[in-house]
Amino acid sequence: MLEALSDPPRLAAALVDNLGTLSRAEGNYEQSLANHQRALALREKALGPDHVDLSTSLEALGTTYTALGRKEEALACSERALKLLEAAYGRDHPRVTAAPTPWRQPLGAGRYDGALGAFRAPWPPTSGCSAQSPTLARR
Repeated sequence: MLEALSDPPRLAAALVDNLGTLSRAEGNYEQSLANHQRALALREKALGPDHVDLSTSLEALGTTYTALGRKEEALACSERALKLLEAAYGRDHPRVTAAPTPWRQPLGAGRYDGALGAFRAPWPPTSGCSAQSPTLARR
């Protein structure tokens, strides 16, 4: 994250993502969605469409879409984030294999039906799954 301090577009994206996370925590899901979409656009413009840092915004978007009940869109964000992470770190890297969201493990194993099944389960899950993704904090 320190390198972002000398890179205004990346810093702006990180700050806007944080505003989105705060909005979601306050229950303002539409504002959260707008902030995370803006952060993603800032990152895409500064870094290109295939940079691993986009995964931060994509995971945050996925969490917000899930909170809004828009599970198909959440799955699309998670799929894209997972592809970026795998391309950057490899399939077996801890950042890729970590399961901050209930659909990450079945999706990472190529089991899309399992990922969709996790989405169709009651939300939030009663297992230890947290609404905050640990990968949102740092790269």
